[in-house]
Amino acid sequence: MTTRSSASLVVHDEVKRGHTNAAPKAPLHGGGEAPAPGSEFFTERTLIRKPAPMLDDFNIGDVHASYARTVTETHLVNFAALAGLQLPMFIDHEHARSAGMFGSPIVPGFLTASLSGGMLESVLGHNVLAGLGMQDFVFRKPVCPGDTLHVEVEVKDKKVAGGHGRGVLSVGVNVVNQRNEVVLSYSTQVLMKKEG
Repeated sequence: MTTRSSASLVVHDEVKRGHTNAAPKAPLHGGGEAPAPGSEFFTERTLIRKPAPMLDDFNIGDVHASYARTVTETHLVNFAALAGLQLPMFIDHEHARSAGMFGSPIVPGFLTASLSGGMLESVLGHNVLAGLGMQDFVFRKPVCPGDTLHVEVEVKDKKVAGGHGRGVLSVGVNVVNQRNEVVLSYSTQVLMKKEG
């Protein structure tokens, strides 16, 4: 079973859907408006959202898609500065053109992986208690500023853990660009609430 959704929230029992690039306004608990989830803005007030899924809401074989997000040159420059990355393929347009490999600076794989974490969270929800591991990172295609990415999350396994109303969810993650090409794949396991 495949489910696809963009960023969504529930307002007065009505589901609102939005694309992060459009950044529609969303009502805040306590009044006012804020950009939709996944945009570049953060607030201390809480967005009114649909209930987060529990372990039992996921079925083995299901595939869930996240919202889409466009990677910008600003993301690239800020991440390179924060991480201390100085390789010309990430930050030097002239080098990227003359080297001939990609024709423009490429996005560091770790930035792609980091962005996928937020998109993964939008699928798994806020009942995740802990990350337990990540394996098998394969960078399949280059990502360039201007590419629009989303994640497709396939449920691989789930099991109850320790009888404390929680369990382990194992998923495969594909990060997909606007051309429907998988640019990064990996697997991860999380500890999450089983019931309310």
